[in-house]
Amino acid sequence: MESLQIALSTQNPLEPMYISIGSKEPYAQKLSHIFLYNMAHNARTKRVPTTDRKESRLASNELTKQFERRYWSQEGISYVTRVTYQDGIFSAYVFHTKRGVAKRFSTPQLEGNEAYDRKEIHRLTDSINAWLFHDIPIASSSILYAQQIKKEKSYTSEIWEVDCDGHNPRKILYTEGYCVTPQAIPHSSKFFYVTYARGVPKIFLSDTRNTGSMQLVGLRGNQLLPSISANKRTVAFICDASGRADLFVQHFDEKKGCIGKPIQAYSFPSSVQASPTLSPDGSHIAFVSDKSGTPRVYMIKTPKYARMNSLPAATLLSKACRENTSPSWSPDGKKIAYSARIDGIRQIVVYDLILEEEWQVTSGPLHKENPSWAPNSLHLVYNTVDGESSDLFVTDIHQKSPIQITFGPGKKHYPSWGSAQP
Repeated sequence: MESLQIALSTQNPLEPMYISIGSKEPYAQKLSHIFLYNMAHNARTKRVPTTDRKESRLASNELTKQFERRYWSQEGISYVTRVTYQDGIFSAYVFHTKRGVAKRFSTPQLEGNEAYDRKEIHRLTDSINAWLFHDIPIASSSILYAQQIKKEKSYTSEIWEVDCDGHNPRKILYTEGYCVTPQAIPHSSKFFYVTYARGVPKIFLSDTRNTGSMQLVGLRGNQLLPSISANKRTVAFICDASGRADLFVQHFDEKKGCIGKPIQAYSFPSSVQASPTLSPDGSHIAFVSDKSGTPRVYMIKTPKYARMNSLPAATLLSKACRENTSPSWSPDGKKIAYSARIDGIRQIVVYDLILEEEWQVTSGPLHKENPSWAPNSLHLVYNTVDGESSDLFVTDIHQKSPIQITFGPGKKHYPSWGSAQP
């Protein structure tokens, strides 16, 4: 099929922000670069080039008195930010020209350790974006993924975590086995993953603090591709206990674990179901089925009880794009992202549930798979596929400017975007 080139960037134009860096000290410059990266990739603002004239407007130590609403409005600048670093405190004075109000944001006392201080800068920029745009924080969030490494004649695959800007990658499981498809639980340090430690794939629940793992369900056969609703009450997964790959759901409580027995949610003769994703309230499931001959994205209502003789009707979503995989429901409930083959290349496509339209997010030669939404529903992380290599990329869905966040040997794939941690 032809590419779905729909230019949606005009729906969310970036607003101009003037950012002045008040300190030339080398460490202050490092921290400022972190701040600038976060503001450049918040899907809201674009930085206006610095000029001597504009800098002179911010020369006074009494910075809040220098935010002249009329001047900055005439310059077409929506927000003005003055960044300072003094006595171990990183501060940002932010002026909202439309509202005519200013506010100071500061970190606690920093340690001089970049890995630690980076997290404080992330929290600070999250606070600024929340004040300006009422955005859900993502700069201080992290991304889980599986990393496959070849060892002699075999492979191992472990679960890793990385800051959403690509810094501080760290292994969070040490099984020396084969673990894949992590699924972050919203607003929690817990996550699901699939392990082959028992010969066949089983779903386990673990914690990024490495406090141990426990099996989710006791069904026979293979269990794959776990997904959890944002309200953390329903888990969907694939299981072949009935002889073919079918869709199952499990009622769940984060503290108590599984509630009741798993429920078969969808099955179709001579077909395979895969890659479930739940709406935020858990009322609906989108999944992949090849029941029409090619993998497509369908949606059903989530069953609350086991059905003896009938299963829910499935609504086809991916009408324009065929050969679909790995759907992911946005936290705001309005969109579903998935991978689709377009002009021979797997690209990331978004289905808008409100407009009932599909539109293409990515382009370029490499295959892209396994999209996962940021908590703000404005960014996606996905992995590329290029032979034996695979890396993670983050993109703003409107500006469509992907940033590579993983590097080095090994196949990094199956990303799952977690929530910002306190």
